[in-house]
Amino acid sequence: MRWSLSLRFSVEASFQPSPGPLDPLPRIHPAFRAPRRITITVPYVAHQRLLQRSEREGRSLSNLMAFLLESAVADEPGFPPPPPS
Repeated sequence: MRWSLSLRFSVEASFQPSPGPLDPLPRIHPAFRAPRRITITVPYVAHQRLLQRSEREGRSLSNLMAFLLESAVADEPGFPPPPPS
């Protein structure tokens, strides 16, 4: 059985293409940033572990996944730091 999980997280809304693959994305005022929706497929066991963790932390599965994705790319070179909370 395959599970599908929809996630919403913030990405830069638009930018001018640049020649280099790791060129930083332009800074866009936070008021103009829009969350983007993605869909991923995860193995059953991973889905169950993520559900358990989200329940343990008292957050939605979507919120947990957005947090984990943002944390995973936070230190990537070429990306601006996340906006202050």
